Amino acid sequence: VEKCSGSNCNQVPQGATLRLNGRLNGERIDDIIAANIEDRGQKRFVMAKLNDILKHKASWFPYLPFMLSPVLWNTAKEEEEANNGYSLTQGNFHESQLLEFVSGEELVLTHTGRGVDQEGTLQVDIQVDGAVPIIQPKSSIYIAPYQGDLTTYTLYHMKQARY
Repeated sequence: VEKCSGSNCNQVPQGATLRLNGRLNGERIDDIIAANIEDRGQKRFVMAKLNDILKHKASWFPYLPFMLSPVLWNTAKEEEEANNGYSLTQGNFHESQLLEFVSGEELVLTHTGRGVDQEGTLQVDIQVDGAVPIIQPKSSIYIAPYQGDLTTYTLYHMKQARY
């Protein structure tokens, strides 16, 4: 990724490219997720799209929100003294998540933010390892609300935020 040097480098990214790599449900995964970030008044929306998914892999992607989590906290609306992840990291970060499902499957996602490219698009590599429950067509799933903590460290201070 070339370091951003354009006029939009200090702005919150309006898009993200996420590169998925690893194994999911025993199969090799190597896909790209394109995400667009759109402001609508006081809210910001993230829309993601996967191209060319094989039919048998389509049931894996109700879990897409978990894969998008760094895009969400990097592009969240800032209020008063509450910074979003991009203001804190400039899109350079490393985080891991362990997702445990009631049915026994576990999924480890490791996100590595590589900053923004020349167009100001956030670049994220996602290492995927584990399994997710298979969702049947026309099934409904419920994802309980959750919170996370973001902690950044520099040589002289630490900053925490909850999302």
